[in-house]
Amino acid sequence: MLPLQDIKVLDVSQIMAGPYCTMVLADMGAEVIKVEKLNGGDDSRQMGPYVNGESTCFSQINRNKRAYRSILKTSGRGKSSTAWPLMPMLLSRTTGLG
Repeated sequence: MLPLQDIKVLDVSQIMAGPYCTMVLADMGAEVIKVEKLNGGDDSRQMGPYVNGESTCFSQINRNKRAYRSILKTSGRGKSSTAWPLMPMLLSRTTGLG
């Protein structure tokens, strides 16, 4: 049994630091749900080198995660937009670790 087997984590981070941290949690058994922006996904998808058209950088730091794509931004001036359609469902299934 892995030490974090019963933990669920919502990952809304991008590029390297956040995805690396949640990769470690996933490697320790946590169920990590990664949410990416709808257009283009995580920015690390654009980082090479590529194998069969896929970023090896993205694949390495996002292994063992389930992924969803959604529009993750506000409408400006701090007002929430209706662009977070998956958040209530995902948050109800996730345990905060902070």
